[in-house]
Amino acid sequence: MFLGDWPIWGAALLAVMRTASGVIIALDTTILLATVPGRLRGRITSLHMTTYGAASRVALAVFAGLLAVTGVRTVGVVAGAASVIVGAAWWWLNGRRARPLYMNATSADGVPDNPVHRPV
Repeated sequence: MFLGDWPIWGAALLAVMRTASGVIIALDTTILLATVPGRLRGRITSLHMTTYGAASRVALAVFAGLLAVTGVRTVGVVAGAASVIVGAAWWWLNGRRARPLYMNATSADGVPDNPVHRPV
């Protein structure tokens, strides 16, 4: 998105990124709620949302600092490359074995104490 000079291409990529982000956040929250015992769900969800918000603010501050010393294109390209590298490293180290755990975490059989996911 930051390397091209076509605003329509950039807007399309931004839409894809935002959609993927929404899916990831929904999946993350679903897995969290499905795997946390009912008695701790409120506290864990609160902690999760607090740390998520704090990380967002730290990221915004870091990006603001970087933008003060360099340009938008440089920050965008470096952030994009870092995201790809971190994502690939996570997938290589954990992602392949985490998929079955994610699938089981959201199944009704894997979460007997969650009334939302209990079979009727």
